[in-house]
Amino acid sequence: MELSVSRLFPVSVFCRILALFLLLSLFTSVHADPTPQGGAANSTGASRTLTIAVANSFRPVAELIAAEFSQRHNVQIQLASASSGVLANQILHGAPFDLFLSADSARPALLVDRGLAYADSRLTYARGILVFWWPPGGSHKGGEPRLKQLNDVSRLSIANPRTAPYGEAAKALLQGQGLWTSMQKRLVRGAGASQAYQFVASGNIAAGLLPQSLLLQGGVEHDYLVIPQELYPPLAHQAVVIKNGKAQLARQFLQHLLGAGQNVLAEHGFYPAASFASTALHRGAD
Repeated sequence: MELSVSRLFPVSVFCRILALFLLLSLFTSVHADPTPQGGAANSTGASRTLTIAVANSFRPVAELIAAEFSQRHNVQIQLASASSGVLANQILHGAPFDLFLSADSARPALLVDRGLAYADSRLTYARGILVFWWPPGGSHKGGEPRLKQLNDVSRLSIANPRTAPYGEAAKALLQGQGLWTSMQKRLVRGAGASQAYQFVASGNIAAGLLPQSLLLQGGVEHDYLVIPQELYPPLAHQAVVIKNGKAQLARQFLQHLLGAGQNVLAEHGFYPAASFASTALHRGAD
């Protein structure tokens, strides 16, 4: 006799179990030193843990900011990274995050609309930068590519537009250049921005439309063009505090991100949040 999963578990319970299982492969932790700055160890503070879902493109910067916050406040931080769409879907199915750092504004807005996040906590913390990367290889000798050369590449790597904001930006750019339809057979879609970057970095794909942040993390300083901002929708990276989590601690991290954390954005491929209208932070209940 065959048993269906739906008979063993209610669908909602099964979705939550599946979401939690997927999270096991995404988590890493940033630990505080046993003794916080300027004082003795605090047993209560040392036990605090903040769980943050962070978009792939912002992961390298989030690690730096989380390490500093952890050091200052004696907090352990767990980071889980994937595409913004995947993370939002996990939160919709009950994934136990305290804070969501998305690479767009649509997913945080969705979580607020569904009653899963605090509306007053949704704010822009950075703005992403899209680049056209074409490393030397084959007939291409390297150097900064030109926008019109998009149509010259044999295969072009982008993040999946359905789940990744940088994929949406790449699609908008190609549509604006009249290339989206004609290049379909040459497009290779990564599950997220990180995989799209790896396709090019490994040499398997000739070029890509990618986040500048991932190139800088990989030590790439040449052979790419920063796409003019007016050619694709703004990549407003927004954050939102998740309900039923550690809201007060999450808001404290956001304050740090919008303060000292802004100092590292430019050197890691992002525009600061100051380019957007500021949103006030309000304390919420845990």
